[in-house]
Amino acid sequence: MTHKRRKLLYRLISIAVALTVLFAVGASSIAQDDTAEEPATEAVAEETVTEDAAAADAVVAEASEVENLQIALDTTWVLLTAFLVFFMQAGFAILEAGFIRHTGVVNALLENFMDAGLTGLAFWAVGYGIAFGASSGGLFGTSNFFLSEAITFVDGQVVYGGDGLSIFTLFFFQFAFAATASTIATGGMAERTDFIGDIIYSLIAGAIIYPVVVHWVWGGGWL
Repeated sequence: MTHKRRKLLYRLISIAVALTVLFAVGASSIAQDDTAEEPATEAVAEETVTEDAAAADAVVAEASEVENLQIALDTTWVLLTAFLVFFMQAGFAILEAGFIRHTGVVNALLENFMDAGLTGLAFWAVGYGIAFGASSGGLFGTSNFFLSEAITFVDGQVVYGGDGLSIFTLFFFQFAFAATASTIATGGMAERTDFIGDIIYSLIAGAIIYPVVVHWVWGGGWL
């Protein structure tokens, strides 16, 4: 082999080695770039998922705040109307006192006072359950006596029963009407029945008469 051929061979070998080294370095760099891009892509995807979850949580929280505000406003309005209705007790007491003789005014006022209390007691024990309990053939309710469903405990937490308005709020609202309905009739009973008769009527009105009609119309009854 001549000197020129040997020199040319060395050059070719050197070029081949150089190309091999360059190829290896280039492939390594590309692999590193791909490896670096994958975590970056995963990080972007995780960040997007986190942002979507945060946005969903914000929407749920805002909806919950709106619902709580609506319930608070409804409760305030219902209680206000119940207070106004309950003031009718005083009006009917004064009206009844004007219908009778002076000697029976004190007894009539006492009857009106007892009428509201006894009607409320009967409506709490039996009446509310008949009015808004589980319907039996659309005639009367058969559950929630003594407001047994007004408060429940879930995982040690107090949960107030009711759909939107609590049962306590609805009870007070309906009690105001029950007491008024009972008092209207006692105006016609003034000086015609004794004190015991008025008490018996108040208990029956709060436990049966008013609740049955309420169930028929507003409690899921046949009307």
